[in-house]
Amino acid sequence: MRVCSPLCRNLVRNYLSGTIPVEWASMPYITSITLSANNLSGPLPTWLQNFKNLKILGIEGNQFSGTIPDELGNLTNLTKLHLASNKFIGRLPVTLARLVNLEEFWISDNNFNGTIPGYIGTWSRLQKLFLHASGLKGPLPEAVARLENLVDLRISDTTGINFFPNISSKVIATLILRNVGLSGSVPSYIWNMSKLNRL
Repeated sequence: MRVCSPLCRNLVRNYLSGTIPVEWASMPYITSITLSANNLSGPLPTWLQNFKNLKILGIEGNQFSGTIPDELGNLTNLTKLHLASNKFIGRLPVTLARLVNLEEFWISDNNFNGTIPGYIGTWSRLQKLFLHASGLKGPLPEAVARLENLVDLRISDTTGINFFPNISSKVIATLILRNVGLSGSVPSYIWNMSKLNRL
């Protein structure tokens, strides 16, 4: 079990409801907020941008709704952004392009619209990208397929990814492309991926 330091707010798997307490805005030194698997709701507050040192924001498995605020792009120290299994809608804001330190981006099980943003391909440190039933459609931008540190790429239940992407990562271990509209054959380069153990 992870021990949370004073710079961390870890309240995973409780029965919390309501919204993220506005009182937290007075503690901008926090580096980690994990609120997964509760019953929190409402929109993401724009004042989250005050946490300039925040590295982890994990709110998956709640009832948050509305659009992702532009201000989230100001959290440029984030390494993990977990938004999966909520009720978010709309397009991902272009301001998220600033999150160049991201290593994990989970937005599965939401109701976003639009296509998979090309700016994800600028996140050179990205290791895990989870887009299961996110609402986003293909194609998968070439810049995303070329990310060299991807270990885990999961996309499902969408359309527009009509051909097998040319994945560049030599360290990828999990590659899931389920119910996305693929046609044709599996490219031969897949069998040369020595780290791949789940396809």
